[in-house]
Amino acid sequence: MKGITWRSVLIGLLLIPINSFWIALSETGSTIFYSTTSSLFCNAIFTLFILTLLNAGARLFFKSGLLDQNELLTVYIMVSCASALSGESVGQQLVRDISAPFWYATPENEWSALFFHYLPKWLTVDNKHVLKGFYEASQGNSSLLYTALHIKTWLLALLPWFGLILLLVFIMICINVIVRRQWIEYEKLTYPVIQLPLAMTSPSDNLLKNKRMWIGFSIGAGITLLNGFHALIPSVPGIRNIYNISDLFVSKPWDSMQPMVIAFYPCAVGLAYFMPLDLAFSTWFFFFFWKAQLLIGSILGLHNLPDFPYAKWQQTGAYLAVGVLALWLGRSHIINIIKIAWKGRSKDTENEPMSYRTALLGAIIGFGLLLIFGLKIGINLWVGLLFFGIYFVLSISVTRMRAELGPLVHELYYSNSDQVITAFFGTRQIPSNSLTAISMFWWLSRSQNSHVMPHQLEAFKMAEKTNINSRGLWVVMLISAVLGTFFCSWAVLDTGYRHGGNGGFAHEAYGRLQSWLINPRTTDIAASIFTGVGFFFSFFLMWMKRRFLWWQFHPIGYAVTQGDWAITYIWFPIFLSWLMKLSILKYGSIKAHRKAVPIFLGLILGDFIIGAIWGIFGLITGMPVYHFKNW
Repeated sequence: MKGITWRSVLIGLLLIPINSFWIALSETGSTIFYSTTSSLFCNAIFTLFILTLLNAGARLFFKSGLLDQNELLTVYIMVSCASALSGESVGQQLVRDISAPFWYATPENEWSALFFHYLPKWLTVDNKHVLKGFYEASQGNSSLLYTALHIKTWLLALLPWFGLILLLVFIMICINVIVRRQWIEYEKLTYPVIQLPLAMTSPSDNLLKNKRMWIGFSIGAGITLLNGFHALIPSVPGIRNIYNISDLFVSKPWDSMQPMVIAFYPCAVGLAYFMPLDLAFSTWFFFFFWKAQLLIGSILGLHNLPDFPYAKWQQTGAYLAVGVLALWLGRSHIINIIKIAWKGRSKDTENEPMSYRTALLGAIIGFGLLLIFGLKIGINLWVGLLFFGIYFVLSISVTRMRAELGPLVHELYYSNSDQVITAFFGTRQIPSNSLTAISMFWWLSRSQNSHVMPHQLEAFKMAEKTNINSRGLWVVMLISAVLGTFFCSWAVLDTGYRHGGNGGFAHEAYGRLQSWLINPRTTDIAASIFTGVGFFFSFFLMWMKRRFLWWQFHPIGYAVTQGDWAITYIWFPIFLSWLMKLSILKYGSIKAHRKAVPIFLGLILGDFIIGAIWGIFGLITGMPVYHFKNW
C-alpha cells in the first residue's frame, strides 16, 4: 500500500488557497468562470494538468524526487474537496447568509420585527459599520477588512460555522466508509468522474503521449479556443454550440414544452461516454418524459395549475428514493458492518479508511452533535431530526448518482430538506424559531451541484484503483474541506470590501422566511402527492430493473432530469455520446470501445484546459470572456 506523503500534502495545502480564491473571484467577483457548478471541477483538472506537465518536464532533468501517481492524486483530491466547499452555491453564500438580513432589512419587509430575535448573535454579523464596508465598498479597496474590529467580528461569527462544517464533512466520511466496500468492491459502480484524473496520472499508460487523446483534445480545445476569440473579437468566426429550437414549439399545446435546446459541449460528450448505456439512455429518455408531462398537462388543461406537473417535487421524491434504495440494496453489507463493529474485529477493516466501529460511532455521535447544535440555535428536536435526516439521505442519493451516472451537472435546486418539511407539515405546524434557524442553512441546502460527499467516495475509489493507503486520506480530505471554506469566505470578504458585495442567494432564504411567517400555510397537498409519486415511481423502476434484464429505465435517470434546468442543455450531449458508444459496441467491439476512450478523455481535457485559460485571462484583464459552460 502507498502512503500519503508529506510533500503531496504540503503541495495540496499550498494550492488550496489559490484554488479557493480563484473560484470565489471567478464565480462571485466576476461571474466569468463557473467551475464548481460541474461534477468534475475544471479548476482541479487544470491544476492536475499543470502538475503533470511540470512532473513530465522535471523527469527530463532528474531521475528521482518526482511526484508519483498517488502523490498527484492526493493533491487532486485535496483541491477537489476544498473546491466543493468553495462552490458558488455553498461556501460563497455562507458570508452572505449570516449578514444579509441585517443589511437588507427595511421597514417595508419587516424582517427586523419578524425574525431578528430568533437569529443567534454568535452566528451572525449585525454590526452595520462592519457590513457597510462589505456591501458598499466605500473605501474602494480591501484594507478596511484587515482591521481588528472587522477581523474579530467576522471571525467570531464564522468559527462556529467552520466547526459545523468539520462535523458535517466527518459524518459524510463515516457514511462513505460504511458504503464504500458495497459500492466499490461488490457492486463495482462505474465512477465516470474519476476516469480522467486516473488516466492523467497513470504511470503505465501515459495519456499525454496518446495520439488519440490529442485528437479529442484538439476538438474540445479548438471549439473553446475559437469561441473564446469570437467573444473577444466578434469578427472572428465562432462555432455556435447552443441552438434554441423553442420557435418550433410556439402553438398550443406544444408551447408548454419550452424551452427546447440542442447544445454541444465537448466536456459533456466526453464524460457521458463513461456512463453505462442504460443509464445514459434513461437520462435523455426521461428528459423527454418530463417534456411529455408538460405537453399532456397542456392538452388536458392542467397547465393552468401552478407548478404542474410538479416536476421538482417528483425529483425530490426520486432522489429520496435513490438514497433509500441504495441503503436497502446494501442492507446485508450494513448489517455485517454492525456485527463486525460490535465484535471489534480489526482484521475485517484492515483495508478500510477507518475501523467500522469508528465509522458507525462517528456517524451516530456526529448526528447527535448536529441535533444539539440545532437545539442551540432554535431548531426543535423533531424538526432537526427531519431536516438533517433528509439532508443526509439526499447526500447519499447524490453520491450514489455520481458513482453510477456521473453527469456533467447535477443541480437539484430547491429540492432540499426545508422544502420537504414545509410542504408536508405546512409552516403553520413548525415553530417560527425553527423556520428561522433552518433558513440559515440555505447556503448548505439550496443546491447540490458541488456537494463534497461524492468527492470523498470518488477519492476512496481512486485509492482502491491505485493501491493508496486510505487510512490517512480521510484526515487529509477533512482538513481540505474546512480550509476550502475558510479561504473561500476570506476571498468573498476581500472581494466585497474591494469592489462591493451583495446578498447572493440570501434574499431567497429570508424572503421565503418572511412569507412563511406572515402567511402561515397548511400542508401543500399537491407537492406532497407528487413527492410521493416520484418516490414510488422510482421504486417501481428499480423493481422492474432488477426483475427484467431487458428493462432499460433506471430511477437515477428519472431523478436527475425532472424539472432540472441543466438537463435542458446536456440532454443532447448525453444522447450523442450514448449513440456513439452504442454504435461502437454494436458495429465494432469491446476493443474498439477501449481504443475510443482516449478520444473522449481528450474532449473533456481540451475543453477544460482552454476554458480555464480563458477564465484566468478574464480575471487578469477584467475583460468579459467566453464561458466553456455558457448557459
